Amino acid sequence: MTPIHPQHITRALQHARTPEETSALLNALAASPGHLMTLGTTTAGRPLDALVLGSGAPRTVVIGGAHANEPAGTAAVLTLALHLTDSPHHPTGTWYLMPCLDPDGAARNPWRRLPSPTLADYHAAFWRPARAAHPEALLPTDSEPAPLPETAALQRLLDTARPHTLLTLHNSDTGGVFTITTDPD
Repeated sequence: MTPIHPQHITRALQHARTPEETSALLNALAASPGHLMTLGTTTAGRPLDALVLGSGAPRTVVIGGAHANEPAGTAAVLTLALHLTDSPHHPTGTWYLMPCLDPDGAARNPWRRLPSPTLADYHAAFWRPARAAHPEALLPTDSEPAPLPETAALQRLLDTARPHTLLTLHNSDTGGVFTITTDPD
């Protein structure tokens, strides 16, 4: 694939709202200093990929689009990817960037296809799956079924990356912070 000039990527980023636009942009960014890590496919068969940049420690995983109605995380991950690929310096450590964990859900929100969606458009056609169908919400247990393909892809990414830092980016409709740590402190 031929690398895309950064100003073309910047323009594309301003309009990358659909899962297909996000995937195309991720592929364009991977053509230069990084590579795509294929994690699987969604329930509907869309690719689940992460852009991998740099090498060594620390290892950082950044996830966007964990919920179908949250475009800010996807835009932030793509902006970070653009910054890291356009930087004259190599990124410190290894970055695993997954712009959209739930592209099937994202595709169900019709406002993503509008050229300039408004807040009214967002609320008029808001769609988000039930909690049990969120890729971050369901991990397999003895009493639960196998995970969603999206959840399995996220698990595969975390098992492979063994991150020092994990950032899952969400929108905030009403505020609040949830923190999960791997150490007691």
